Amino acid sequence: MQLSPVQSLVLVLLVGIGISGWLYGLHWKKVASGDGLTKDEKVIFRLQGQIDVLTEQNARLNAALEGNSPGQSGGEGSDSASGAAPVSNVPLLQEQMQEVELPRK
Repeated sequence: MQLSPVQSLVLVLLVGIGISGWLYGLHWKKVASGDGLTKDEKVIFRLQGQIDVLTEQNARLNAALEGNSPGQSGGEGSDSASGAAPVSNVPLLQEQMQEVELPRK
């Protein structure tokens, strides 16, 4: 059986599309398993951890400010003339920060 050039071209294209689909499927199977994380994904996970720490820190600071605010009803007011209360029992943010290096392109 002899193939015309057009039939050969169609056959080569179909084989190429089939092989590329197979390789694409293998790639996404590997990605779905979660084995290989890219550098960007690792940075995203580290940054998400920092966001969680900052959210907790923000909640603690807001609670400390609300607990010491001079406009509270039923409270005796603040001890200082400026109305600011010391918040020294809140840990510093620098103690909880982690260094993250962003990938360079």
